[in-house]
Amino acid sequence: MGGMRLAIVGANGYLGRALADRLDAVLVTEELTREGWASLREFDRVILAAGGAGDRRCQEDPWRAIHAHVPPAGWRGPATCYLSSQAVYARVLYGRIAETDPPRPDTFYGWLKWLGETAVRARAADALILRLGHVYGGAAPARGVLYEMLRSGQRTGAIRVDRRCDWAFVHVADVVEAVERWCALARWGGVYNLVGENLTLAEVARLCAQAIREHGGEPPLVTAGARDVGYVLATTKLEAALGWRPQRTLAQWLAEGRWVPWVQTDPAG
Repeated sequence: MGGMRLAIVGANGYLGRALADRLDAVLVTEELTREGWASLREFDRVILAAGGAGDRRCQEDPWRAIHAHVPPAGWRGPATCYLSSQAVYARVLYGRIAETDPPRPDTFYGWLKWLGETAVRARAADALILRLGHVYGGAAPARGVLYEMLRSGQRTGAIRVDRRCDWAFVHVADVVEAVERWCALARWGGVYNLVGENLTLAEVARLCAQAIREHGGEPPLVTAGARDVGYVLATTKLEAALGWRPQRTLAQWLAEGRWVPWVQTDPAG
């Protein structure tokens, strides 16, 4: 990075911790006040990794979620990488979705991410927007669809898929490697999908059921709706810019089994 000063906001979160392990950066773990946002101007680059709580938790405390996801009015920041989400696209779409397709968020979380993207593009010296698939990896999946499926399959013996949409997934290590490559470049800018693979929720449910069986559990019953089609998030733009390609798959991570003790003992479930 050639002596550039880098800050990671949200360094105590799931993504932030993973980035902090690999990047030489100042770690910002507290919620930022207006003065805290202003202090980011002393850095050459900032990664905004806070606020990946998902739709349900964001709705539980919307004002706190807004402050975590959206830089305040009047903020003028340095070159900024904003870790956004596939949630800026509608949940039920068809075909190949590229970065040039207009966002159409249909969840509170998706709207927050879209507002955050808009604020960063308007207020940062350079804006790099990375729209992530559902992030997983390590010893525990981030809260969300994987957590729900694995926990339900382990504890109730059933996984039900009642949402008729597809999801994009990406391993946390692949996210970190892509961000590392960006940090080595002289200039930031642009909007990119950052996805490892595109799967239907029915496919994900079957992978989770297989993993539970392979790791000694009773194979759960999987029930899914009839429609099993949807969209694919394109990553060709990112691959061309960085020479980056995902190295890990959801099936591989599930087969490793590091999630087993976490799903069995997590007190929050």
